[in-house]
Amino acid sequence: MAELLELSVPAVNSALHRARTTLSANYAPAERRGGPDRTAPGKLRSLLERYVRAWESADVAGLVALLRDDAVVSMPPGLTFVGPAEIGSFLAQTAFAGDLRLRLAPIRANGGPGFVIYSAAVTDPVLRGYAVVLLDADQDRISRLSVFAQPGLTGWFGLPAEIAG
Repeated sequence: MAELLELSVPAVNSALHRARTTLSANYAPAERRGGPDRTAPGKLRSLLERYVRAWESADVAGLVALLRDDAVVSMPPGLTFVGPAEIGSFLAQTAFAGDLRLRLAPIRANGGPGFVIYSAAVTDPVLRGYAVVLLDADQDRISRLSVFAQPGLTGWFGLPAEIAG
């Protein structure tokens, strides 16, 4: 590798060490880092706790109350919802529709808070990870939710694909 990069072996080893340190500090599983609730300032921590409670109790009105008036939900590759009313309607018809149990596990990505969302039917003893949501928020309101509905992403954050319900 050093020869390919035209660098010395110690230089390559040093670069790898710095890369591993950066990855560990910024992308380690939430439970190793303490999760967003321990690293966030008090008001932001409170906002994130209310966000989790709203999700886990399927409280659309409670979740919408946490959003800024210009909030955006984006789901690559092309779905976008703007404003609390549109976002609330979308969630009521999708994630909160039916008899589902939801549980969120905190993560950090790109330096900000996020969650892996696990869900299952109320009769299923196992919840399965189905999405990762990254939040942009100030201490008072959430301005953006970037949702990646790909079950395999849980492993990127060191979390299991399934958890006991």
